[in-house]
Amino acid sequence: LYAALEGYPLRLLQLGALVRDDGISLAEVAERLQQHARSAADTFTEQTLAERSEFERRVLAALAVPMGASIGEEHLNELAEVADARPVLESLQRRQLVQAHSPRYSLAGSLDEALREGWDLAPFNERAVEYFASWAEEQRQAPDRVLEEADAIIGVLRQAAQEGRWQAASRLGRAVEGPLAVRGRWGAWAQTLEWELEAARQLGDRAAEAWCLHQSGTRALC
Repeated sequence: LYAALEGYPLRLLQLGALVRDDGISLAEVAERLQQHARSAADTFTEQTLAERSEFERRVLAALAVPMGASIGEEHLNELAEVADARPVLESLQRRQLVQAHSPRYSLAGSLDEALREGWDLAPFNERAVEYFASWAEEQRQAPDRVLEEADAIIGVLRQAAQEGRWQAASRLGRAVEGPLAVRGRWGAWAQTLEWELEAARQLGDRAAEAWCLHQSGTRALC
């Protein structure tokens, strides 16, 4: 198993958790890995995810949405549609699938990439962009709160742009660009304005396009 998993420390920790918490023997894991033509690492990840509960899978999917960024615990109940994400997160931490950055969480290792390649995250992507747009709009008078989730929001916005969900991208970009500007997040502000401008052009919204160009000019002056 050490050779099959290429000695990668995180995979070995996940292997230990799989045996300890899910009652699967080392021999059984080895046998399963030998039965597939795919790489042992990919097969092991697939096997580990297959053992997770429905709620655990929802939380993992929600954490995959911001494309590598961490998410505050307060948002995960809504994003994953679970009543209480805390015990689920604790279970996933024990299995070395989730990392804690109290009070924030992210996926461990390369699991983010594996989930985006292997799972249908479209419903979670759609929910995340609508949720964060509404939440950021409610926090207009508290830009620092929005900035706490800026990396996650940028990840959600990038995903929306890649999927061509321009209406949602436009709304989320408009909601978050103010706090980015006020707190001097110049690079993130520029990227957000680029996505907003593309959204405006794709939607044929000349007023929104003009607004984006005005904001880009303001940023250039600053």
